[in-house]
Amino acid sequence: MEAKEVLFMNKGEGETSYVKRSKYTQKVAAITQPIVYKAAQSVIAEDFCCQQVVNVADLGCSCGPNTFTVISTVIESMVERCSYLKCQVPEIQFYLNDLVGNDFNTLFKGLSDLQEKYKHVTWFAMGAPGGLFPRNTLHLVHSSYSVHWLSKGLIDEEKLDFFNVPYYTPYHEEVQSMVDHEGSFTTEFIDTVAIETGDQNVWSGPESRAKGIRAFTEPMVSQQFGEGVMNKLYDKVLEILVEDFKQGEQSTKGVSIVVILKKEKEPK
Repeated sequence: MEAKEVLFMNKGEGETSYVKRSKYTQKVAAITQPIVYKAAQSVIAEDFCCQQVVNVADLGCSCGPNTFTVISTVIESMVERCSYLKCQVPEIQFYLNDLVGNDFNTLFKGLSDLQEKYKHVTWFAMGAPGGLFPRNTLHLVHSSYSVHWLSKGLIDEEKLDFFNVPYYTPYHEEVQSMVDHEGSFTTEFIDTVAIETGDQNVWSGPESRAKGIRAFTEPMVSQQFGEGVMNKLYDKVLEILVEDFKQGEQSTKGVSIVVILKKEKEPK
């Protein structure tokens, strides 16, 4: 089975689901919200008011509340910008993109509150599983905790040797270098955000953190090693985290890179 078929977060709304265990990424989303707000406003220039539709894509939307934060931020940003420019708010089309195994059902069930909250704005949301987009159709593209996918004990050693997770976390300078080398975009903004992984607002304790780890790793791990060892495996993870918390080793920092890229204009 290909990696793209198992690269998704835990589905549903149970105790180890991504919906219930995504506080870390929610924290990052909250910190970076002003940056997303500013980026969304930059889409609406004075000569853009004649546009009837703004197309926005969230790449790697998953099924949790982070996508709802993005939708809210974009809508509120564009409403404010259009009010300042005294022009009509355009229709906003959101493309919620992820791999085909993503739990789109849970995602769309959570949209009802947003539909009521922003009923004064004409906006739409559609799932875009696995696909690409036509050239020059997107005005704003957002991605949070998904690009890094491009790149034990209790389990069979041979299976472990063949277990390869396509996960990569580059340095700040490496990201800038890759953007410059590729050449299609200019960097409007780049910075890092550091969050203490022992932050009580993210995880209340080792059990909460263990469930958070399980929420985004279990689909891949169970595919390789089987459902039968999952409870024992994550119990071992919990044991390790409990010991870390006792020794004060939980206060490590998770560092995220925040980037705003602007597409270079193609020569006519």
